Amino acid sequence: MKSRFVKIIAVLSCAILLLSACGDSSTSDSDTGNSEFEAETVTGEIVNIHILMNDTKDFQASIKAFYEKWASENSDQAEITIYDAEGDVNTQVSQCDMALTKGADAIVIVPVDSATCDAITEMCEEESVPLICGQNPADSGYDIWVGSDHTNSGIFEAEYVVDQLEGEGDVVILYGSLGNDATNKRWDGAKSVLEKYEGINILAESTANWIRDEAMSVMENWLQSDFGDEIDAVIAGNDEMAIGAALAAADAGRKDIIFAGVDASSEALEFVADDEFNYFTVLQDGENICKTACEWAVKLANGESVEKETYVDVPYVPITKDNVEDYR
Repeated sequence: MKSRFVKIIAVLSCAILLLSACGDSSTSDSDTGNSEFEAETVTGEIVNIHILMNDTKDFQASIKAFYEKWASENSDQAEITIYDAEGDVNTQVSQCDMALTKGADAIVIVPVDSATCDAITEMCEEESVPLICGQNPADSGYDIWVGSDHTNSGIFEAEYVVDQLEGEGDVVILYGSLGNDATNKRWDGAKSVLEKYEGINILAESTANWIRDEAMSVMENWLQSDFGDEIDAVIAGNDEMAIGAALAAADAGRKDIIFAGVDASSEALEFVADDEFNYFTVLQDGENICKTACEWAVKLANGESVEKETYVDVPYVPITKDNVEDYR
C-alpha cells in the first residue's frame, strides 16, 4: 500500500501529545483488505502499550531508555511493557503472542528482521490491535511506521566522504546485520552517491553486526592486508562500528583516515569534536521516534483511524565539527 509521508516537527509532536485521549482499545474490523485501521473508542482506562524491541544493546539501550522516559512522563495516559528479543526472530514472534495474550491495546515493534514479520502482522490484525513500527518497518504490513529514511543517512555519509576526498580515494564499508532494513537502505544510499564518482574505489566490504569489537577486528585485518595502506575512508552503518574502526586505525597510527557513522551517540559526538579525528556522524532522533510512536499508539488504541502503512518521518541530521556543539 502506498505510504503517506508526514514531516515531524517539535510543535506538531507536542500537539499530538496534547490531543491524545486516555482509553483502552476494543476490537474492530481491520482486515488486510481495508485501507484504514479503526478501533472503537473506550475511555476511562490507561492504554497498555507493549513494546517489542529487537535488542537493548548499544544504541538500542538508549531507545529503551527513551521509551521508559516517555512512560514516566505520561503515566496518566499509558503503561508500557518492554520485551527484548535479543536479536532472535522467533523470540520476537513469541513475545508478540505473549503481549496480545496479556491484553495489549497497542503493539510497538522494532523488528529484528523487517522481512520476517508476517506472523506478527497477522496476529495483530486478527486481534484488531494496532501495530506501530519504530525505526524500521515490517515488510508484511503495519498501521504506522515512525522512523527516519535510512537511505538519507547513507547519502549523508557518502557525500561527506566524497567531499573530504575531493572525489578521489579508496573506501571500505562496514555493514550492520545482514537483512536489516537500516543495513540495506543505508548502503543503498551510500552506493547511490559513490557510484557517481569514477575516482572513488571500494576496497572491501564486511558486516560487523553493529558491534564495535567486531568492527575493530575487521578493521585491524584490513589495515594489515595488502591494501591496508590505501584505505582513505570508512563508511559504517552505525557509530559503534565507525568508532571500532577508528580505534583500530588509531592503534595502528592511522589518524589520516576519514570515518562516517550513524546515530550521533554521545561518544560519537566526542569523536566529531576531537581534532585528532576526521569523524562524521548522522543524528537519528531516537527520542522523537519513541515519543511519536507512543503518541500514535495511544491515539490508535483510542479509536483514531489512519490509512494503513502511514509513514511518519523524523529526519536525519548530519553532524560535523561545524555544528557538533549544538548536540553535545
